[in-house]
Amino acid sequence: GAEGGFNKGTRVMAIFPETTSFYSAVVSKQPVWKLQSNSSTPIVKELILKFEDDEDDNTSRTPHRRVPSRFVIPVPSRYFHDDDDDVDLKPPTTSTGGI
Repeated sequence: GAEGGFNKGTRVMAIFPETTSFYSAVVSKQPVWKLQSNSSTPIVKELILKFEDDEDDNTSRTPHRRVPSRFVIPVPSRYFHDDDDDVDLKPPTTSTGGI
């Protein structure tokens, strides 16, 4: 599965616990590979994530949340950019002078 690319610090989209919606998150702990019963292929059953904008109201800390790996998808890096890379969306200016 794709869970092999989910190292600590990887940005992902994941279904927030007890919802059906995907939210942006970061893998906060290195995944643990385990052998399935009756198989010699290791898998990652769950990932530990920190979701964006998920601060605890009392402590202002972002909790680590366990999410089954089947509910986590990679996010292409092209969807995340620095403000310096923003496209200028202003309409082009035209000259009013004669030719």
